[in-house]
Parts: sequence; C-alpha cells; structure tokens
Amino acid sequence: MSSDKILPLLESLLLRIDRSGEIAPVGTSADRFLQQLGGPQPTLTQLFGATDFDRLVTSARSGDALIVDVPGSSGVRFGIKWQFAIPFDVDGQPPNQVLATGINWLPTSELLSTLTRENLLYKEMLLNLIPSFIVEKLLQQKIVQPKAYRDCSVMFADVVSFSKIAFHLDPVSLLKRLDQYFSAMDRVARQFQIEKIKTIGDAYMAVSGIPNRRPSHAVDAALAVLHILAALRKLQTTPQMVGSLDLSNWSFRFGMHAGPCIAGVLGSSRYLFDLWGDTVNIAARMESVGQGNTLTVSEAAQKHLAPLFQLQYVGEKSVKNIGDVKVYLVDRLLPAYSADAEGLIPNAAFLSRYQTDYFDGPGRPARSTMPPFFQALLTSAT
Repeated sequence: MSSDKILPLLESLLLRIDRSGEIAPVGTSADRFLQQLGGPQPTLTQLFGATDFDRLVTSARSGDALIVDVPGSSGVRFGIKWQFAIPFDVDGQPPNQVLATGINWLPTSELLSTLTRENLLYKEMLLNLIPSFIVEKLLQQKIVQPKAYRDCSVMFADVVSFSKIAFHLDPVSLLKRLDQYFSAMDRVARQFQIEKIKTIGDAYMAVSGIPNRRPSHAVDAALAVLHILAALRKLQTTPQMVGSLDLSNWSFRFGMHAGPCIAGVLGSSRYLFDLWGDTVNIAARMESVGQGNTLTVSEAAQKHLAPLFQLQYVGEKSVKNIGDVKVYLVDRLLPAYSADAEGLIPNAAFLSRYQTDYFDGPGRPARSTMPPFFQALLTSAT
C-alpha cells in the first residue's frame, strides 16, 4: 500500500460518552465512522469492549489503551485503539463524561490483506514520536522544509530539584515515576491540540498553534497547563521524605511565551522535529524563573490571556540576548468565565467569547478545528 493511503486510514476519532451510556460523535470523522457501523446506537461493549461506564473511567485514570475489533455494517470490521480522558474530573465526584480518542486502523479484512500488524505499529510509533503533519510530509516527500510561523505558544516544563531526586531514587523507580507524569501531560495535551515536541531528561517541551493557524493558541496552552497541574495532583501518593525532599510527589515548573518561531526536521535517518527562535528561548527562561506547580508567562503571553484568566504580575526577569521581560503567574480562569470554584472549567460566557474572538468570522479557523476539549463542552451545552 502506498504511503499516501496509509495516513488517511489512520484516522483520528473523538467520541463523548455519558454515564447513561449515550455515545455522541465530536467532529465529522467520528460522525462518519458511527454511520459506517449502521444500525442503532452502538453499545459500550461493541465499541470499547467495556461492560460499563466505570470501566472507561478506570482506563482514563490509568492511561490504559483498549484495542477493540469493532463490527460494522455489511460484515466489515474495524480494528481501533482507544484512549480515554475525563474532561471534567472533580475531586470527590464521579465523572459524568469520558472522551474517547481512537485511531481507525482500517477495516480489519483490508488491514490483514494490505499491511502487517508490525508495519501498522511502526506507523503508530512514528506518529507518537513526530507530529502527524510532519509524518505525512516525510512519507510523501522524504524531505520537510523548515517553516516560519508568525504566532504560536511554546511551553516548557521540568521537575524542581530533579537532580537531587535522581540521586536518591534507583533508576527504575525514577523512570517509572517520570513516565507517569509525562503520560498524564500527554493525555491532557491531546485534548487541547498541544503538540509535544520532545522530552529531554525531566524537561517537557510542547507548542500550541502549529501547524494550523489557531488564534486561540495561548488560551488553549494556558488552560491545558492548568488541567495538567490538576492531573498531576491526582498522582500524589504517600510522601517519601529525605529531609525536606519528597521523592514520591514531584513539583513541576511550567513556563510559556507567545510569538513567532521556525519549525523543521533535522536528520535524514533519525528524524528530530524541533523549534527555533527567540520565542523558544524566552519560554525556556519563563520556566526556569518559575515556582513549583505554577505557570509563569511572559508579557507577550499575558496579553493573550488577560481577558479570560486571573494573573499576577511578578516583576521583570533578564533573558539572554533579549533584555528584561515582564513576568506573570497564571492563577486560574477569571470567576466570570469559570463554571467551577478552581477556575478550571469554562462556563457558557467563556465559550461564547471563545467562539466569537477566535473562530467565528471571516479569515478565522472553522469551529470544526477547535480543540476536542472545547468541542466536547459545546456539544454538552447544546
């Protein structure tokens, strides 16, 4: 099978599942997929191999994927890998919704006759290592030219006192815990269309607003970080103290800056997708001057966020080759735009402004390109 046919078959799906068992498509791909199944609404068992809603909740919280052979109409079957996320996970309350994202792995009969399972897993691993838009170009052209982006938001995160933690923990325990944290970040990032660029040691780098222009990039990234921090709090376990250092419960610093950058691929055998420019350097500096379990942003990012978020001015910090940059902490959504006490869940006023400011109107992206988190909220509101 030619490479230009592989990626369309690895089609991304997004479904919203209510505790009642109702399954609703989010976006045209999911709607088209459910139509291909035919008949009445599919059951949780048919789609996910799950006997009840709580099984999906368990998978969302553990990060476990479910691979299911889904029967469709006219004898066609679809092999799908599902991963789950809880969009509104409030402590002490059972969730009422779960988002299911899946890769449509072709009709099973066609899959067996055209690709080996090993080749398909290779494609999936490539998609996990390099952004999907880069994979498509590499498969088609073998070479990807660097591209300049006028406006995006770059985010960095790392662990406070990681070198001290690493000194006291054995390597297996250290990597296992780091994987738990990074996997939680990945799950949230997908819901906000945040592209993970790379991890180096305890550092995590991601970008919002690439490859497709999205004026909401800073808002999406900031709210994603607040949800990541909430997800990391849920990973807290019994403290393992060495002096004042907790080896079990780590603290993360997050930093963000908004501006232009250049994106491209290095290498011809071991591909590395990366970003370059002052935006990257300033974002890294915002992370390094931040405090644990907070999001620190530059003035450029603050201008994007001020209409919707509650921020604190910290002062000015020096950035090499740039000069002094005003620094802010992002606390939460403004109460006027929040549906919960923590300032994590956007309310109807937020959604109305979000659509009006970033998606409605000429020259702006279509609502169908909105991150899944917001699409699910809007679907729930209608």
